[in-house]
Amino acid sequence: RHCRTGLSSGLISCTRPHASTAGMAVAGKLGALVCVSVGLLAPGALSFQLGFARPAAVRAAVARRAGAEMATVSTNEKNLAQKQAFVDEVKERLDSSTLIFTFRADGLEVNQLRSLRDAMPEGCSVKLVKNRLLKRAIEGDPKWDKIDELLHYSNYWAFVTEDQMKPAIDAVQKFLKDTGRLEKDHPLGKEKGVRGGVFDGEPLDLDGIVKVSKLPTKIELIQKIAVGINMVPTRLARSINQAADATPLARGIKQVPTKVGRAIKLAKEEA
Repeated sequence: RHCRTGLSSGLISCTRPHASTAGMAVAGKLGALVCVSVGLLAPGALSFQLGFARPAAVRAAVARRAGAEMATVSTNEKNLAQKQAFVDEVKERLDSSTLIFTFRADGLEVNQLRSLRDAMPEGCSVKLVKNRLLKRAIEGDPKWDKIDELLHYSNYWAFVTEDQMKPAIDAVQKFLKDTGRLEKDHPLGKEKGVRGGVFDGEPLDLDGIVKVSKLPTKIELIQKIAVGINMVPTRLARSINQAADATPLARGIKQVPTKVGRAIKLAKEEA
């Protein structure tokens, strides 16, 4: 009835009046060392403190385990942060792209991909993206949500801007040829080459990507429009002249001076 327990410290303190000071150590079960110490709390009162101490090897093992668990938590948090940064980077590339398409990554070496990356036009890129990370990147974006059927295998993805579609596809085509993936019956390789893509929100099969590669670039379109505008005044003038020559009124107007001259000449002769 004179005992109280300290749960936080793992000690039991007991007091008895008029006891003497003593100390002893007893070895407990499982190698635990039980220490009993008696100390004078106050005049006429004694305290018994009971403590359990683990062997050094056990304490070291517990410390190592705790450290390993903390390291695992830290590593997991770091991995999550890296994956989120990667997803954010893919989103940025998607935002600046009009066309994306994919080809199989298996069997390709790092130095081969380096040559393709160097050959891609400015603003375009090629990147190995895991399917689940790409799915996270396109989530909620209707422009790219139609690529689910392409999220199989291990794939490289080409991110292409609006004004560089033709040169980017040409660079990939040359890469497929240099790596032996270009099949004779298709310009982009079929099974070992490009698998498909999305152009401005619309899914494309292999033939669709070939058609996109034949579209004129923005610069080419501007040049054609400029040439067309410059030709408008000349064509308009020619059209007016041809129309004037073709109308009866115009022919009548041109004949007026001749008829007037004949009438004057006849009048003089009669006079």
